[in-house]
Formats: sequence, C-alpha cells, structure tokens
Amino acid sequence: MRTQIVWIATMLLGLAALASAQELPPVPVVEVGLNYSALMLRPGGSVPSFVMQGGNSTLEFNVTNHLGLLADVGLYHIGDVGRFPNVEDNALTYMAGPRVNFRTREVNFYIQGLAGGARFTNGFDPNSPFSTTGRNQTVLMSKFGGGVQVRMNDHLTLQLPEVNYVLTRFDEPSSAATALRGGMSVSIGAVFTAGSK
Repeated sequence: MRTQIVWIATMLLGLAALASAQELPPVPVVEVGLNYSALMLRPGGSVPSFVMQGGNSTLEFNVTNHLGLLADVGLYHIGDVGRFPNVEDNALTYMAGPRVNFRTREVNFYIQGLAGGARFTNGFDPNSPFSTTGRNQTVLMSKFGGGVQVRMNDHLTLQLPEVNYVLTRFDEPSSAATALRGGMSVSIGAVFTAGSK
C-alpha cells in the first residue's frame, strides 16, 4: 500500500512540474465540490474489510495560486459488513486541511492532507467476538492523497478520480486499546467555482 502511495505522489508531482510551465488561468476564490465517493475501511480483528458507498462535499478557499484550505464532509452507508449480514452502518466524516494545487490552463493537479473524524451509527470492536458495539462510535480519521480536476468553463470543473490513503483510529472497548487501520477513498464529481484572484 505504501509503494502505491509513493507512486501516486511521484506521478502527481511529476505532472505538476510539467504543468508549472503553462500559462495560469484566473484562480477561483472559492470552490465547492459535490462528489460520489467510496470509502474502504479495514477495522481489523474479526471485522472484515468493507466498502461504504456515499458522497462527500468539499469547500476550498484558495489563499494563493497554489495553496488552498479545504473542508470535507461525507455521508456513507453499507447494508452488510462482510460475514455479518445484519450489520447495517452509516458514517459521517468531517475533515479539514491544506491542499496544494498545480494549475494549468485546463487541468489542476493537487495533493492534500486532511484530518478530522468519523461518526459510525454502529461502532466497531475488532477484538470482540461480536465485532460491533451496537452503538454510535466516533473515531479519529485522516486522509492523504491527490487528484485531477479538468476545467470546463469559468464556473465548472470536473473532478476526475481523487484517490486518498485513509488512516482511522478505532477504539477497541473489549481490550481498552486503540488500533490504527489503513484504508482508501475514491471520489469523482463536479466542482463549482466563484470569484477570481
């Protein structure tokens, strides 16, 4: 998984270096994204990996031509968690952090690092034989990655796949411990822009 992250980061930085020689378009002051998103989590222990489907919305304030401050809120759902067919779960994720943009006239390559949390309606206890707590659980969550946006006009940009490594800290009530678990998220959608710098 780490080699994939290094490969993606190297590719994005290489493309960004090529992009820096291009003429820059006006940079929007505010960007609002609406995306379909898939969130793959691996709580560990007796809980198998699973993918939650949903969507996320982003709000970015561009401080400079290259630096933006980003807020990301997502809602996700899954009907069955692996071999636990009656375990239904919803998640609300909320994160914020910096985004570094490498813009050309038509394309924006970016990398980002966000931190925040997630609230599950049916929490997880990976070391318990029952695996779920049956109650709400709030955990720490962060994501690091990047993506590509294609500018359609002055107010609309297409969000091509954004790929992030997701790190989640699950509490384990049965053992009074915590566990860091890796995962992944993929998003695709549209970004609406306003203002220019």
